Amino acid sequence: MKRTASMMILFSLFVITGCWDRVELNDRAIMLGWGMDILEDGSYRGVAQFVVPSTAPKAEGGSSKDQPYFVKTGIGKNILDAAEDMQRSNSRREFAGHRRAIFLGKRLAKHGLREVIDEYSRNSDLRLRSDVFIIKNGEALDMLNRPYPLEVVPSVAAIKAHEIIGIRPETTLRDFLIAASGEESSPTLPLLELINNDHFGGWKLAGIAIFNEQLKMIGNLPDKEAKLRRWIIGGLKKKTLSVSMPEGKGNFVVDTVQLKSKIQPVINGKKVQINVMLSGKGVVRENNTNLDLSEPKNLRLLEETLNKEVEKSTLQMIKKVQKNLGTDIFKFGTTIHRQYPKEWKTLKKNWSEEFAKIDVSVKVKINVQRVGITGPPTWLPKKEIKKK
Repeated sequence: MKRTASMMILFSLFVITGCWDRVELNDRAIMLGWGMDILEDGSYRGVAQFVVPSTAPKAEGGSSKDQPYFVKTGIGKNILDAAEDMQRSNSRREFAGHRRAIFLGKRLAKHGLREVIDEYSRNSDLRLRSDVFIIKNGEALDMLNRPYPLEVVPSVAAIKAHEIIGIRPETTLRDFLIAASGEESSPTLPLLELINNDHFGGWKLAGIAIFNEQLKMIGNLPDKEAKLRRWIIGGLKKKTLSVSMPEGKGNFVVDTVQLKSKIQPVINGKKVQINVMLSGKGVVRENNTNLDLSEPKNLRLLEETLNKEVEKSTLQMIKKVQKNLGTDIFKFGTTIHRQYPKEWKTLKKNWSEEFAKIDVSVKVKINVQRVGITGPPTWLPKKEIKKK
């Protein structure tokens, strides 16, 4: 009896702990980049960038003469159909659990993402923190077919480029889905522009794509304006500002850090006012004026010029979005909802129209803390230096 019980327990251990549907790593095709395009006939093209383990560098600093990745495509009436078509020519089971970047073609973005975004949120194997990019002037296939010499797998290069310029990782699929499902703000995604005459990667960051409630791309902001918008919503770590200064007969460049923002809504009757306050600390990197910045008066003049220029540029950008697009990409609706919940119940019914009409003010306070080891430009003759 004891022997029979022992045999049953031993057998049950094999059954309970076994993974009958397990797929070994050696039998998987690891996908790090994915792309989607819509073709002229309405069908979808899936594009995937897979890593080749046998040719990838084995240690830091190592290299391989063989290409460490390959690209495959599939055609279908939806994402899964395209992925199944792709799998037909792949000797290993495709695995997207390590996918880090998603690229969507311009034509698909303008057509709308509703028909393709659903699968991304349902598949438990997929990472909701994958970064999503829109190809401004081409298709996902164009992007994923381009080599990039500094990365083993090119699809991760765009993610690192975002981190280098100081944009926090808030450009993921998860962020897009949250914005798309909310009532307060409209979703955006970063843009990549393909550069055909560039042999070093062939692309650059080019601002953001703006989507409406139907998840159709309706416009974009260029890189400089997109960074100002990121500053407003609290998603920018640092920014380099180049400002003309007529009083100093030239221009100067300031690196800003510790960037902060505050959005303060004020509702008086039917009038809605949004006050945007931006702040940060700066270091002078270039002084192409005739001002001696070691003089406190000249430094104050530089700060005033800097703050006024940022205020002007930011307000112009906000008004352009209000007038041309009428879609809230600044989270103004979110702050109103938080501070005026009763009033928001009325405003949210026609928020796009209300957003286009609200008054906005911008106040900037950047404190320039350092000017370098010299006050005036080192090349400037002493007689031309303006001290006071």
